[in-house]
Amino acid sequence: MDKRKLAVASVSAIVLVSIVAYALIQYYGQVSIVVPVEQAVWVDGKRFNETITETFPPDKPIYGGSTAYANHTLENKGDDNAQIRFAVVNVTNSHGNIIPENEVQVYFTVNEQRVATTIVPAHTTIEFEIAIHFHYAIMPDTYTVTVQVEPYVP
Repeated sequence: MDKRKLAVASVSAIVLVSIVAYALIQYYGQVSIVVPVEQAVWVDGKRFNETITETFPPDKPIYGGSTAYANHTLENKGDDNAQIRFAVVNVTNSHGNIIPENEVQVYFTVNEQRVATTIVPAHTTIEFEIAIHFHYAIMPDTYTVTVQVEPYVP
């Protein structure tokens, strides 16, 4: 057998062995895992897509120069501590007009301390308060205060 035929046969044998080996052992196994995941922190037992609406009773009016308080809970169902941030989305009157910050001030408290962020320990429920202070000269109306509890990553 001449050298050319030997080289062609050798290359052909290597290619054939490679193809057979690839066809036989592409991988030893494959695992596909489906994991449904829920959010870690729940506000008042609700998910992020469930709006919480609270209306103060009309028989107990809030006057200009006063502060209204709304108490809520945060529950961390996860295994890691969760850092959260409180954010005011907007304050509007009954006509949908945005009210300036100097007329209505909104702040948040945890353990009676004003906070912008806080940590909710794993598997723990904490209480927080939304404080809404109305300027003494604010126009009588019905105001809607929209706030969010957001994940906070410093």
